[in-house]
Amino acid sequence: NGWPVIGTGMHWDAPAWSLSAEWFCYVALFPLLLFRNAPPTAAARFLGIVLCSAVGYWLFARYFFEGSIGSVPESQVSYWVPLGRATCGFVSGWLAFASFQRRDGLHAACTRFSGAIWCGVALIVLLAYRGPTNPQMLVFVWPFVVLAGTGEDSLSSRLLGSKPMHFLGVISYSIYMTHFIILTTFMTTFGPLDTWSPAIFGLLAGTT
Repeated sequence: NGWPVIGTGMHWDAPAWSLSAEWFCYVALFPLLLFRNAPPTAAARFLGIVLCSAVGYWLFARYFFEGSIGSVPESQVSYWVPLGRATCGFVSGWLAFASFQRRDGLHAACTRFSGAIWCGVALIVLLAYRGPTNPQMLVFVWPFVVLAGTGEDSLSSRLLGSKPMHFLGVISYSIYMTHFIILTTFMTTFGPLDTWSPAIFGLLAGTT
């Protein structure tokens, strides 16, 4: 449903756009990248990650269309945003994996300064929640979060490796795929979010 030649990405379970975008990456991009050599230096890999993140961010910030079934965006480019951002993220992941394989300077810096990287994530989330920052800014940080997570000695890695966090990781994609349907059902039943009590939010989380 996220391939423009087939669908628009807008239907009753909007988060499912990621399924078709991931299929595209696995079927089309993975074979292309599997036997290609990544850029030879850590600096080149870092620059590649930043450029991919920048393109993905620009596509989303400029052309993302949060419409509904039957609505039409201003630009046809909006239909390509899911595949574009997925492609940029997939290539960034390929470059990050190359850094991990080589244990290069980029990998060493991310594992050494994992705390600072996670503080960057928290800052972007806070700014996005308050309004001045687009939450899509996180695409600039995620590849480095992944590399930071490979350092087993850091506090963040020990926390992420704990049983509760591992359990949340196992069920996270199921939560992602079902939360929108449950949220829509709750909004139909209880009205707009800004009228909800904490008990309703708790019930929403528990139901999800």
